[in-house]
Amino acid sequence: MSVGDFQIEDEFVIGPAIDEAAELANAAEGAFCWMTPGTCAQFDAIYHEWQEFARQTPGCPSQEYVETLAPRYKIPLKNGGFCESRVVNPLAACRPEHREKFVKELLNTFVPLDNGAVMRKHENTQQFLRFAVTLPADPAMFQRL
Repeated sequence: MSVGDFQIEDEFVIGPAIDEAAELANAAEGAFCWMTPGTCAQFDAIYHEWQEFARQTPGCPSQEYVETLAPRYKIPLKNGGFCESRVVNPLAACRPEHREKFVKELLNTFVPLDNGAVMRKHENTQQFLRFAVTLPADPAMFQRL
């Protein structure tokens, strides 16, 4: 995910945000929806300001809510490196008691596992999902479901 300036010319969307997203679209070695480094930096700056506001405002969602939706994670990359960023948590709207079943169903979509590249993506995705299962649930998140 990338945010920033862009333009629409005819049927094309162009600009720095699009370039950044396109450059990193296939870089992760797993099934991740993640923020580009520039987007993550912007998010974290806004998030820091929001935390100050939330501390003073009754009824604001808790910090755990945001950390459950988009936790920081060390994303494995195809080049062998890592990129620490925020990742969309596919379990965020999943009640804790349903998370294990959802993870199993999601991981079953990786076929065939006899392919080495698919197996690495499966393992990296599984590792992230195991991390996501441990994230605290914010009861307020489920009041709207």
